[in-house]
Amino acid sequence: MPLSAGDKFGPYTLVSRLGEGGMGEVWKARDTRLDRTVAIKACKAAFSERFELEARAVAALNHPNICTLFDVGPNYLVMEYVDGQSLASLIPSSGMRLADALRIAVRIADALAAAHARGIVHRDLKPGNVMVTGEGVVKLLDFGLAAIDESTLPTGDSVATRTAFQSPKTAAGTILGTFSYMSPEQAEGRKVDTRSDIFSFGSMLYEMVTGQRAFRGETTISTLAAILNQEPKPPAALVAGLPADLERIIARCLRKDRDRRFQHASDLRVELQELSEAPAPAAPVSDAPAARPSRAIWFVSAAAAALIGVASGWLLHRPPPPFQGPTLTRATYDTGLTCDPALSPDGKLLAYASDREDKGFLNIWLQPVSAGDPVQLTHDDADDSEPSFSPDGSQVVYRSERDGGGIYTVSALGGEPRLIAHEGRGPRFSPDGTRVAYWTGKGGRSEAISGQGGRIFAVPAGGGEPRQLAAGILFASNPVWSPDGKTILFVGNRRIVDAQARAWFLTSASEDRPVEIRTDGIFENTAPFPSQWLKSNQILFAQRKFDAANVFRIGLDAASAKLIGKPERLTFGGGVENAPSMAANGTLALADLTWNFGLWSLPIDTRSARVTGEPVRLTASLTKETRPTLSEDGRKLAYLKELPGNNTAWVRDLVSGKQVRLVSQPKPWTPWISADGSMVVYPDYRDAQSPTFVVPSSGGVGRRINDTNAAGSWTRSGKLVHRRGSSQSGRYDVLDPKTREDRTLLKYARPTFQTTFSSDEKAISFMALTSSLTAKIVVAPATGAWPVPESEWIDVTDGSQWDDKPRWSPDGNLLYFTSERDGYRCIWAARLDPHTRHPIGAPFAVAHFHSSRRSMLNVALSELELAVGPDRIVFMQGEVTGNIWLAHLP
Repeated sequence: MPLSAGDKFGPYTLVSRLGEGGMGEVWKARDTRLDRTVAIKACKAAFSERFELEARAVAALNHPNICTLFDVGPNYLVMEYVDGQSLASLIPSSGMRLADALRIAVRIADALAAAHARGIVHRDLKPGNVMVTGEGVVKLLDFGLAAIDESTLPTGDSVATRTAFQSPKTAAGTILGTFSYMSPEQAEGRKVDTRSDIFSFGSMLYEMVTGQRAFRGETTISTLAAILNQEPKPPAALVAGLPADLERIIARCLRKDRDRRFQHASDLRVELQELSEAPAPAAPVSDAPAARPSRAIWFVSAAAAALIGVASGWLLHRPPPPFQGPTLTRATYDTGLTCDPALSPDGKLLAYASDREDKGFLNIWLQPVSAGDPVQLTHDDADDSEPSFSPDGSQVVYRSERDGGGIYTVSALGGEPRLIAHEGRGPRFSPDGTRVAYWTGKGGRSEAISGQGGRIFAVPAGGGEPRQLAAGILFASNPVWSPDGKTILFVGNRRIVDAQARAWFLTSASEDRPVEIRTDGIFENTAPFPSQWLKSNQILFAQRKFDAANVFRIGLDAASAKLIGKPERLTFGGGVENAPSMAANGTLALADLTWNFGLWSLPIDTRSARVTGEPVRLTASLTKETRPTLSEDGRKLAYLKELPGNNTAWVRDLVSGKQVRLVSQPKPWTPWISADGSMVVYPDYRDAQSPTFVVPSSGGVGRRINDTNAAGSWTRSGKLVHRRGSSQSGRYDVLDPKTREDRTLLKYARPTFQTTFSSDEKAISFMALTSSLTAKIVVAPATGAWPVPESEWIDVTDGSQWDDKPRWSPDGNLLYFTSERDGYRCIWAARLDPHTRHPIGAPFAVAHFHSSRRSMLNVALSELELAVGPDRIVFMQGEVTGNIWLAHLP
């Protein structure tokens, strides 16, 4: 029976019809008891189950930006009446004012964060389901299609929420939601989670700032096809002057792969809030001719003349406003990794590396700076990166990972690449074009580890015999030529490989005479990697501070090996600006990179080393998740979430998905979980002695077990293996937490690390340094005298590579470890005789990770861990994405 004004629902009298949705009609009504205006949603019988779901969803939420539920009747909901307009009606065809769009977006993201924290997925986020009052209050409406995402439920809340929120089952393949705003997984009828709302939010935000829908087609099918297969036009191509950070936020929301979107609405809200609080750019000066002034304007002008006269003296002597950097314009619009920009000397061409073909590898691309389509120069099934132009712009030299890695040149017009040197990274043509300088060593895009153990060389540009430079430096990397070609600047270290101790050096291009440059504390921490030696005798570089990096330049007097002045900051972005390149005309190119560090799980039968599937990401937030350890059954995972000054241990049940937050400490450490999964050990860094505590993995209060730092790996019987003394020694003890008995297991003069017991506790494994750049994997019996004598050591690897993180298989017949023996950091294993523990055959590769975009090489070794369970290996990878930006400097 149709409803009409005057009908009653209990104490509520219908006043006027507001609209009709898929599940019923919405009416403005009067609450006769409290004399207030409310909104009533009357249900169609066919949708009663989802109608009840909406009531439970809204009742579970209490947030100022979510419409409040007042009452529930047998076939109706009584809700807060929002006197305003829908967001859909407020979006003009040219897009909203940026300040208004950001203000509303922050409120919506805050409401989503509250809903997601309760495990509620909206599933129908669109401008029509957002109301804005005349006072600017934002309200999120219509949870009729909501579902529960149990993986997001807070600890201790899952049972209660699940019981109160039993959503109706949706058949596989069923598409729910509004087509233009749904996520790819919704469009395909797959299971959704909170990240599906984030995609819909991105579509809505795109429309708010551009006035156009991100995905649209002539038909429903074509719209769904666009969501699944197409990228929307960049917002900056539709609206001039949009902040780069806003484009980045929208692009990240609209990733097809939900693992690459923002993982939490709270993180999205923070980024939008920071963007909304950033200073607004100055208004542009109009070029339009001035209109004839009115008499009123002449009067105001005359009155102001006196003020101008008084102020003119002050204005003449006022210091100029601080330089806020050049205006950056985007040169590429890729969703993956586009990096390593290089400008031709005349500034007309831009070369870079990109994986935009989506084959998992970087290739070299070339495009005009002014206008024109990019051209692919290389087509390798291996990473090609770090391009650089010859002085005349006719050739591009680059690093390729194919065939073990090497330095190649290719014509800027295309053609067949030519190998000029095996191995090698960071190639640079000499100013006369006759030679190429490069360095060899371990690479990676993380500044924390790139440049490990290198040597620098110069080779004829046409190929030939390389000549090593600065042979007396322990490690050297990132060489750049002086403008006259007589000198090379590089990063190096005379003694130990320590990222915090590296310095800038100069060496003659013809003689081996390295000289360290006196920096006198000019840099805030360690010396950055130089990118280019400009003709103005300034060095161009990017320097990282915390989670951001910007471009700088500083003067250099090569004759006296001194830096001149202080670093001049050229860019002021909040991201990681990397690999700057500058042309003679003042054009600057840089890569703006985004880092995401998370834990991955490799499906594998660890008793046979048979990989059973592709790696799956376990954590996907914007925080850094690191240092994983597993219980013996592989069910419970302990790991660390790292933030500056706040490193929090978490435990996740990998079967149920439940998570427990344990303890936070100012310094990072590895939260080792016991073999039975019941306890986690941690050091208390708030105490000067760093005493050791254990805490139940289910949460609770820690129990002190030792007065000094004894955090380390567990034996199966519940004892702790921990380091004693300096990191340069090889002493390890075994502590019984119950009796506090502490016995020495290893005691050697040379450094050993990563000591763990086999599950039967009859053998130990560890790594031992063989040089500052190499380490070997060792096993030894633990059934005889302690400390275990060196005569009983058994070498599993030969010590010619950097082999690290040895971890036992459950049966003790395999030893897994990380190794860089093929130029990347991959997972390897060695088979052991079950009786003698001697290796059977050579080590073999288990899983390769040969990509610059997603790699263990992007992770600092101190943060890397390998956790081995019966059916999985958990490890950390760093994923980097980015694009190229251009600017012009005076």
